[in-house]
Amino acid sequence: SNRNEGVPFGVPNVDADFLPLLPGELLTLIARPSQGKTAHMIRWARHRARYLQENQISNRVVIYLTYEQHAEELHAFIAAAETGVPVDMMARGTLDDAQIELVRDYGVRRPALPLWFVGHSQERRKKRPRIDLTSVEASLRRIENWDNDGARRDLKIDMLFVDYLQRIPMEGNPESKMIGIDNNLNRLKDLGLEFACPVVVGVQAK
Repeated sequence: SNRNEGVPFGVPNVDADFLPLLPGELLTLIARPSQGKTAHMIRWARHRARYLQENQISNRVVIYLTYEQHAEELHAFIAAAETGVPVDMMARGTLDDAQIELVRDYGVRRPALPLWFVGHSQERRKKRPRIDLTSVEASLRRIENWDNDGARRDLKIDMLFVDYLQRIPMEGNPESKMIGIDNNLNRLKDLGLEFACPVVVGVQAK
């Protein structure tokens, strides 16, 4: 298959048995609380974004939709992974001068990585808009039709990560929570088909 279309997991031992995800496919990553769903999805999203960057595929972007954390927290996780500076030290503000310089340098380089976060902002927390899948679909369309002062970029959604299923707001007053969750899962599958991208969804197991 075309390496730009089929997306591997990025771990050789897994990819030996794991078929690459194709556009429109939906994969659920199921685990109990605090068992690493977010860490696995962030690692995969970062791995895919670095592949796009290193291969100069400039018209694709990986989207990470989060209902679990502020977008700023995820940026800190990425900075920690790229620089080796522990995220807990960033949070406490106990970095030495060399570590501060590493984080600053990565902050300059970070926009070049085609990994975009969609979610609530710590800085703009008072606004806190409702992020249901109708607004997500509208956001993805705006991304694909990105226009910066007349400079149209013609971006394509490469992958969509969702963290996680049970946190997505339900629409249309479903008869039960189970039906509402099922409706959202079906809508995520539809988004994968509409935007021709793989969708990876974290699911909280009981």
